[in-house]
Amino acid sequence: MKILRIGTEVNRSSIGRTMENLGKLVQREGWESIIAYGREANNSSSEIIKIGDNLSLYNHVLQTRLFDKHGFASYYATKSFLNKLDKIKPSLVHLHDIHG
Repeated sequence: MKILRIGTEVNRSSIGRTMENLGKLVQREGWESIIAYGREANNSSSEIIKIGDNLSLYNHVLQTRLFDKHGFASYYATKSFLNKLDKIKPSLVHLHDIHG
């Protein structure tokens, strides 16, 4: 079973550490743990996938500030990530702290 969690950070701050600890629990059950993140990551026992790059992040911030497009200004980063999901074929997707 493949468990994919999507969040803002990996293994940093309380949210990132929670994601890491969930990954360890998933692995302890013998399942594959994958974490997709959009901001920052430290080392992880899970496979990690960055969504977008710093340029797409800064563009999203700019679009949010200028045109109120929060959540709607990362078309190419999202499309690229969805292509990766098609290849991974996770059994379960857990959205964790995605408002950042």
